[in-house]
Amino acid sequence: NEKGEITWDELESIVVDIPEKVEQTLTEWQDLEAAIKEEYPELILQTDTEE
Repeated sequence: NEKGEITWDELESIVVDIPEKVEQTLTEWQDLEAAIKEEYPELILQTDTEE
């Protein structure tokens, strides 16, 4: 295992970790989006009607 190389075990643990991180990020993003809609409803209306 040379410097800078990833072993299969390391790769596996990273891949297993990804869905959890993605789900967490999505949840945080939805929370953020909800907060923005509450704070700035006019922003959402503008982006929705823009063609």
